[in-house]
Amino acid sequence: MGRSKRALITGITGQDGSYLAEFLLKKNYDVYGLVRKTSHFYYANIAHIQHNLKLLQADLLDPVSLMNAVMKLENIDEVYNLASQSAPGESFRQPIHTVEITGIGAQRVMDVVHDMMPKAKFYQASTSEMFGWVKSIPQNEETPFNPANPYAAAKLYAHNIAKIYRKSYGMFISNGILFNHECVSEKTPVIVRNKSSGLISIKRLKDIKNPHLKGKIVQQWAVSDLEIWDGRNFVSLNLVTATKRKNIDDFKCKIVNTRHGAVNVTNHHNMFLADGIKVKARDVKVGEKLLHGIYPNNNEITVVSDEEAEFLGMMVGDGYVGVDGKANFSNNDSNIRKRFEDLWLKVAQGKVKLQRYQTEFGGVTCRFVLSGNREYLKYVGNEIYVGGYKKVPDRVLNAPRKAKLAFLGGYNCTDGLKANKCTYEFKCFKTNSDLLLQGLLFLISQTTEQDFNITFEEDEKYYGYYSANLLSSTDNKIKEMEVKKYMAKNTSQRETSLITGISRTFIRKIQNGGSAETIHHFSKSKDEVKKTLYHKTQPMWLYDLETSSGKFMAGVGNIIVSNSPRRGLGFVTQKVAYAAACAKLKIKTSEYLNEEGEPIFENYKVKLGNLDAKRDWGFSDDYVESMWLMLQQDKPDDFVVGTGETHTIGELCNEAFSYVGLDYQKYVEVDPRFVRPTETGPLVADASKAKKILGWQPKTNFKELVKMLVDANVARLK
Repeated sequence: MGRSKRALITGITGQDGSYLAEFLLKKNYDVYGLVRKTSHFYYANIAHIQHNLKLLQADLLDPVSLMNAVMKLENIDEVYNLASQSAPGESFRQPIHTVEITGIGAQRVMDVVHDMMPKAKFYQASTSEMFGWVKSIPQNEETPFNPANPYAAAKLYAHNIAKIYRKSYGMFISNGILFNHECVSEKTPVIVRNKSSGLISIKRLKDIKNPHLKGKIVQQWAVSDLEIWDGRNFVSLNLVTATKRKNIDDFKCKIVNTRHGAVNVTNHHNMFLADGIKVKARDVKVGEKLLHGIYPNNNEITVVSDEEAEFLGMMVGDGYVGVDGKANFSNNDSNIRKRFEDLWLKVAQGKVKLQRYQTEFGGVTCRFVLSGNREYLKYVGNEIYVGGYKKVPDRVLNAPRKAKLAFLGGYNCTDGLKANKCTYEFKCFKTNSDLLLQGLLFLISQTTEQDFNITFEEDEKYYGYYSANLLSSTDNKIKEMEVKKYMAKNTSQRETSLITGISRTFIRKIQNGGSAETIHHFSKSKDEVKKTLYHKTQPMWLYDLETSSGKFMAGVGNIIVSNSPRRGLGFVTQKVAYAAACAKLKIKTSEYLNEEGEPIFENYKVKLGNLDAKRDWGFSDDYVESMWLMLQQDKPDDFVVGTGETHTIGELCNEAFSYVGLDYQKYVEVDPRFVRPTETGPLVADASKAKKILGWQPKTNFKELVKMLVDANVARLK
């Protein structure tokens, strides 16, 4: 097998650099990044992947530091120059500094690559700002450049130097002229904790906040009273957004099933590979390893008697409670019925009446009709049902270990697998309620601590079934002791197997002097994807959560999924999104400052420049793929990359503030200090060439981008 490709990124701590690093790591690159000595303040964008990166100190203003850094590298295949002073407005205040970094700095990087790694392919980040006072609309690779600010002029210098070096030295250099750039099924179970009481619950997303069917297509709620489990810790749940599912590929839900989890997510939702690299759900394949967490530690707040816990477990297994409190319990095992009758008497002083009735298959089913305490049964019904599906009551989730075991015992005797002759009690749980199975596994994690293997099976009538085969590291030792007991009696292998249910292969191994293994050596990796599928029944609503850690554990088992975009608050997109978030949360004056050193949001106002300026805004996570694709071609070339959709800054304000239910005109002021001395014309990309040659397409539209930016800023402020 050949070595991994190696890439060097300047500007790796920025928005585009961090997304590009994630993208390349996913493709198994060795990724190197150049950082300034002072840029450690801005490592937040790469903190989650920093352990997979190799960072070297260098400054584009200092050619010696560049050479010293590059001398430490060998066999670099691709260089991506993304570093720049990238604020057009700021470039008027510091034009020389902007030219030094953005223009001359880019040339210094090209010189070092030409002298020390001439075979490396080079990507130069150009910008739509170079079109400036535009000559035509839309703009493509043949549109004349006419820069309208020092930043654009510096970028154009670097762009032209790249073309000169390409032609004069035969270097592989491609210019990317990028325009401005920047969910989970409703039934997905998550583990939450009430901030005031500390009580843990397992809820479907739609039960945290339920959208109005006749309401807006996108509905949003700020959350202040709940924390959510992110696989390692309880973290703040800041925002819940419900979106009515669109009939497009990005919003198609995909079930991803590993041995330790099953989750239903949209194609465009970010999941994590095992090493922390983000990957779109559509790209997750069988055999890949995903990031998993663990269940929370034992929580003992409530008091439940062992008898009531066992009774509740039996009701969840084979019981039924109507909204009026009428209840029954169906089971054909007379011993189990007798135990249930005793528990019902002890717990609620109730009585039972036995009924027998014919099933549709010609058999007979025995059923107890419960009487004696209707109000208690109504209470139980509210505890064990949600939306017609069974669940583990919150009282049990927060009870002492002994009560949790009693509930598991009650459920297992009615609905657990009993035919398997394993020596441990809990062997397999199977249910059509993912909420219930997640609760059962939660209890297992805090009691027997058995390992498990989850499988989702599609079903036409009941959507599907979730099953968890439970394993035990101690079971083989118990079986070894059992075999040795019969060996002492000179019992044959065949008879021992018939009596105990233990395989003759295992018996033969012990008889031949072997010993039991306490670890399942042949079991496959639990974090490996074993199945993916698109169910024909798709959810009506999709949910997006904003958490303080940027991730949360979702579905059955312990798969971790992601949420949130990155861009400095000096950019107009983030400034507007941040202001909308402040207004939403009723923050009068913000902590973060603008380029004038004043609060971005002050006295419920945000100050902006020209609201009529038009831009083509897209999502950086979409655009980094185009950078990579340019360097996979046989010949270098220049490409325009953008959405082809243009909006004014005023439209950006309207979209951001209306998204949180507010009128932007009450919060936005035009300040002459933020109006550029010269404004560019309407910038809108004609990316036909990139689409045709690179096969690239933008995936995130304007409304989705603004939503992501606002959501991320609300989470930042909570």
